[in-house]
Order: sequence, then structure tokens, then C-alpha cells
Amino acid sequence: MKYATAVAMVLCSFAFPQTPVEEHIAEGFISAAEPSTQAELDLYTLVSVETPEDLENLLENGYPTPEIEAILNDESIPEKDRYWLDCRMRSVTAQLLHRFYDRHGNIIEVDADWIRPGEDYWQEIMMVNPAGEPRETQSDGSHFNSHVKPGSLYNLYGERIGTLAAAVDFSRTSRDGSVTVVQSGRRWRGGGGGMYFCFLYPDGSFIEVPFPDQNILSDGNMAVSQDGSISAWNVFQRKDFSNSQLLILDSTGNEMERYTIPNMASRITISPNNRYVAVSLSRYGSCIIDRDTGEIMQFASGSVRQPFFSENSRFCALPDGGLGSSSNVIDLTSSTSYLLSNRKATLDGQRGFGNASLSNNGRIVLLGGQGYLDESSVFANPSFRYNSISPEGYFCFFGRRAGTYALGIRESFTILSLESLIQEAE
Repeated sequence: MKYATAVAMVLCSFAFPQTPVEEHIAEGFISAAEPSTQAELDLYTLVSVETPEDLENLLENGYPTPEIEAILNDESIPEKDRYWLDCRMRSVTAQLLHRFYDRHGNIIEVDADWIRPGEDYWQEIMMVNPAGEPRETQSDGSHFNSHVKPGSLYNLYGERIGTLAAAVDFSRTSRDGSVTVVQSGRRWRGGGGGMYFCFLYPDGSFIEVPFPDQNILSDGNMAVSQDGSISAWNVFQRKDFSNSQLLILDSTGNEMERYTIPNMASRITISPNNRYVAVSLSRYGSCIIDRDTGEIMQFASGSVRQPFFSENSRFCALPDGGLGSSSNVIDLTSSTSYLLSNRKATLDGQRGFGNASLSNNGRIVLLGGQGYLDESSVFANPSFRYNSISPEGYFCFFGRRAGTYALGIRESFTILSLESLIQEAE
């Protein structure tokens, strides 16, 4: 391993000037000259799966496996990291095998067209689209622009905890499943008809909040907070992306705040503590909104890709896409930032994945298939694509094969244990 809504109520509206933040290339940055060898990666590999059949073979004697159970019971590892690992393993098992393990280790099989996490980081709640043909939902008053069918919410122990009026792949769900948000009506810029902010609840009910000006489009760019109390949506004037606004709505569609942002949003992420909203723009970089102060911090990097906050909301990674560009890491408590040069082009974040993530102390950063410790490259694997890291950085999860698997994770993934790497550095 190399070290080196006619919106019901407006509470307040903000249009603060953007604040540029000085960016610099990380001091001591060393780019790994060559990808890590398989022998090097094997030292840190906890689980490696190439196909669903590999995962089924791994779990032939049940879950957790003895190796994973030993880690889950190791109190020297932070509890949050062990819980994150358990959630990831249960989540990929549900997605790839349509299988859950209850609290006693019994198998629960679910017949479904697809299963995927509703919330991307902890993945405690799974959205289940039952097997069968989708059906038209216009008769019950909804305005989805394609045929959909009701779905279910399951926890990671295979317990059905709710019903969704419509199982829609591009929706977003709060961590506890209390609210799911999705745009209904016209989905993309070129479509016709009305546009609605749609809120679905686990009792099977839903509301659709129309935006009054039909020249304003959302384009499906939205996010919901982990606790479900707020959601963020991008709206802009037709053919005038410079007149772009970010709306903060509560869990029933009431407008709470509105911010003017430099350009149309490409991706939106709400910090776990709800204070910050990070927005990657379709051009001209990215911005982070501090909801406590109304300040909008603007960055030249971070266009198009999915922003990522550390689990404690202290750090934010703003990945940039191109080979030769730089991705930004911001410490929000000190208002400092540094840039990491992209060793390879990063990709759009997929469901359950990002192309950048970082630990609570900000020391470990994953960027595409590259791992950094204290701003220096420590491992690289060009086949690693989408990543996520446990809160304190003890484990990291990588999807690998690109393929055409559109829903949920890719069929190929690796989980690395970074505990020895952290101890070695210290």
C-alpha cells in the first residue's frame, strides 16, 4: 500500500451575495504514480464481490459471516463505523439478492423488480418496487409522467414499515422513511404540462404541491434531509439558467427559505445537521449555503458532481469531473479549504454512491478510486468507481463495474478495512 407547491406559506426569503473562498492545492500532495497492486489491496480487503452469485456464496452459512461478526463485536472500533458496515452489507444483500436477514438471522426473501436504498449514506430504509407490470396512476389524482405502481418501505431486517403511493427510482427518502420526495408532472426541461413537488408518506398518502409559475422548472434536482424535516429543490426560468433559485420546503411542502444561486443546480446535498446545503452547478463551479447565516460560499470547482458532507457535517467534499481538474475539501468550522488534483476523471454520483466522500476528522478522503490520507495519496485502483466511507474512516465501500445496471448498486463491489492504515499513519 502506497503511503504518500402553490407554496402554502413563505417564512423568509434570502438572496445574499455570493462569498468567494480562496482555494489552494494541498500542501504535500503526492499523486500515486501507479495503481496499487492487488497484493497491496488484499491486505486491506474485507469483502470483494464480482457478481450476485459471489455474494450468495459468501453468505451460504448466513449473515453475518464469522469474519464480519467479529468486526461488529470489536468494541475497539467506533460503534458508528461498525453499524455503518452492518448497514452496507445488509443493503447490498437486499439490492442484489432481494434478501433480508431478520434479527435472529432468518432469511426473508422479497419478490421485487428492484430494491434500493431510499437514503444514500446509512441506507437503513430500502424502497421496494414489487414484481409485476407498472400501472397508470392518473386515476387516483397523481401526475407522474410514466406508469408507476405502489411500493413498500422495508428496514434492513426485512420488516415492512410503510407503503409508498408510487415506487419511483429517482425519488429521495429521509433516513427514517418518514417522507419521500420526488418531482411529479413534467420531469425534464423539454416536457409539457405542470410540475409538482410531490411528498409521499409511509401510510401510502401523498401530496403534490404545484409551483404557481409554469415557466419555472425543477428538472428533478432535489434533496431531502436525513430527518425529513426539510427538502431542497432547484427552480429556474425557462432558457435563463442564470435566474436560478434554491427553495427549502418543510415536510408538507410549505416554503421556508429561498436563495438565489449562480446557475442551474446539477446535484444537491443537505448536511446531516441541516445547516448547510451544497449545490454543484451545471457550470461555474459550486456553492454551499449556510442556512444559519444566509451566507452563500462560492467555489470555482465542483461542477456537475454530487457534493458530500462528512457524517458530523464539519467537512464538505466538492468533486470536480475532469481529468486534470481539482476537487475541493472544505472545513466548514474554520472556513478553510484545499484542492486535490484529480488523478482520473470522476463520475456522476449514483444511487447509494458518490465520487467523493470523507471521514469525520477530514483526514481520509476518497475521490473516485483514489484514497488520500492527510492530503497524500495512499492507494489507487482505476476499477473502483463509486465510494462511501464510514464516519471515522475505518471502512470504505467501492462499486466497481460500470455496466448497464441502472438501479441500485453495481453488481461488483469491494469493502476495504482501513483500521491498520490509520494506525500505521499514527
